[in-house]
Order: sequence, then structure tokens, then C-alpha cells
Amino acid sequence: LVITFPSLASVTLKAINDNEIISEEMRLMYVALTIAKEQLFLIGRVKSEQALDKMVGTAIAGDKLPVSYRLSAKTPFELIYPIYAKHQSHSITNDLKFEQDINDLALPLQPKVEIQIDDYSDIKPDETEEDKEDYRTVADIIDYQSGQPEVERQIEQQLAFEYPYQKDMVKPTKQSVSELKRQLETEESGTSYERVRQYRLGASTYERPQFLRQHQKRKANEIGTLMHTVMQHLPFKTERMTEDELDQYIDHLIEKNIIEDDAKQDIRMKEVVKFINSDLY
Repeated sequence: LVITFPSLASVTLKAINDNEIISEEMRLMYVALTIAKEQLFLIGRVKSEQALDKMVGTAIAGDKLPVSYRLSAKTPFELIYPIYAKHQSHSITNDLKFEQDINDLALPLQPKVEIQIDDYSDIKPDETEEDKEDYRTVADIIDYQSGQPEVERQIEQQLAFEYPYQKDMVKPTKQSVSELKRQLETEESGTSYERVRQYRLGASTYERPQFLRQHQKRKANEIGTLMHTVMQHLPFKTERMTEDELDQYIDHLIEKNIIEDDAKQDIRMKEVVKFINSDLY
């Protein structure tokens, strides 16, 4: 018998997540309630009238629903109905209502709330014989015969079609024509492709100047950018690269000025080799 209990961290994260969800729902409710100009129709659904009576009996702290009630509400209706019900009700004293000074407002500004309760059995659509006839099971669809064998054969042929160029569908990277042209022009001019790529992305990812890094190691984000550059330019071959070939390949990147001269010491060679030997390569 194994008994498990949720950790304190998981309970805390769940409570934070639920709180954010309720807060977002209340912001959406605020927008929905304030965007109407003349009329606003609120439609809710409950299982029984006892649920409505329970909402009416909800305590209101000051002018707000209790935090515990707001966090436990399952639907927006549970947050709206207790307030409107107290405002509309004439069977409770004024000090228990949400709006205590509503009568002090000018008549055109006073809200007019009308609560209408309908039983679901009275408003649900009736099932007709036509609806029952339109209902078909999967077996009915499979056994269905249209009487047009030529059309059926054409449909079956189209559904069973297989793309003939399967190898072209599993290419590891995607490059646009503009990017290929830009890369070719960069290689011909001897300019670092990494510098051109920064303009294409629209974000500056230049490393710090050399005089700022003379006695400092690369930061984590700079090492991440370096590793990303190496992985991006890895050649995909049928025969996997060896460690010596990878070392020569990185020297080639340095010669092309794609990475800096002192960047080799910060490249995590073991992780790159692990990737090359994995099924992802």
C-alpha cells in the first residue's frame, strides 16, 4: 500500500494558479458588464432553486464578496447572482443590501434589475422525428452505399493518396529564399553571418566588447547564444560526426568569423557530441 500526499510547494502553486484564473475571469466580467450601453442580458444556469437560495444567503463583507467565496466560485454566475439578488430583494433590510445609497442617485442613473428564472425543461428544444432520422452511427456511415461506384472509387483514391516525395518532408530545418540569398551574399563578401542574422531578427544580440571581457568569463546568456550558433550551423550527415570532425568544424566556424576566437573554450563539446549520437540528429 503506497500513500502519497501533495507537497507544500505543489499546493502553493495550485493555489496561486487558481487565484490568477479567478482574477482573470473577474477582469473579463468587468469588461462584459461595463461595455453594454443600454441593456445587458445575463444568462446563468443552476441545478435547483436551492442553489439560488444558497447564493442569496452569501455574506457580503463591506461591499465585496468574501475572498474565500470568490476563490471557490466555479462559474461567473456564482459571482454575479449573489450581488444582484441582494440588490433586488425586498425581503431583507437595507443594511444587508450591497447598495445602501442607491436611492440617492438620480432616477436615470438608478439600475433596473429584473431577475427571470426559467426551468430548463420549459425552454429546451423538443426532439422531433426528423432529428432522430438524421442521427447515424459510424456503422451506418461505413455500410452506406451511394449507388455511385465511380464517385466512391475517386473519393477512396484521394483519401488513400500518399505524397511521393517523402524524403523532402523530413528535412531538419526550414529556410526561406530570402534567408538563403542573404546567407550566400554574406559568405561571398566574407561578412559574419551572425551579424547579418541579428538585423533579420530585429534584436541586438552582439556580445560585449573585448575590453569589457578581458578578465571576465562569458555570461550564461552569451554561452547559450554561442551554443545556439554552433547547433544552428551543424551539418546533418548520414554518417555521424566524430569528436575530431566536430573540433575541426568549430575551427572552421572561427575561421569564418561566425564565432569568436576565444569561444571554443566555452563550447560544451560533450553536449554537442551527445546530441550528434542521439536519435534527434
